[in-house]
Amino acid sequence: MSNRVVITGLGVVSPVGTGKEAFWDAMMSGKNGIDKITRFDAAEYKAQIAGEVKDFDPADYMDKKESKRIDRYAQFAMAAAKLAVEDAKLDLEQENLERIGTFVGSGIGVFCLRYVHDFILFFCCCSIHISSHAGRYFLQIRLVGVF
Repeated sequence: MSNRVVITGLGVVSPVGTGKEAFWDAMMSGKNGIDKITRFDAAEYKAQIAGEVKDFDPADYMDKKESKRIDRYAQFAMAAAKLAVEDAKLDLEQENLERIGTFVGSGIGVFCLRYVHDFILFFCCCSIHISSHAGRYFLQIRLVGVF
């Protein structure tokens, strides 16, 4: 017996656009997301360019308190997760939530732990793996499927 997987929703946060339509339009028009680094002073580094996400406001995807607790890359993961669920147009009240799973892809995340008096905060432990923050969003909406 083979298992079938159906992709029902896509969420994208990238240097060329946020949202699948913006991303696709940028790809089709040949838009390049590489530009001079603006998020920090890169003068002392040999590399002066990067693919930065510039059109992103975490408040569009999560509450302000939560956005302050997590790293920027994790904000991207949670935003992409929310966009994917919206794109899927699933009626979660009508679906078997144990039959819905997720897949998250990323080029890289930032490895960071925050310490408070020798105690690793729970919400920062999730920062070690990129998909953990997207998973956090999926748990908020009660998706529990596993591939």
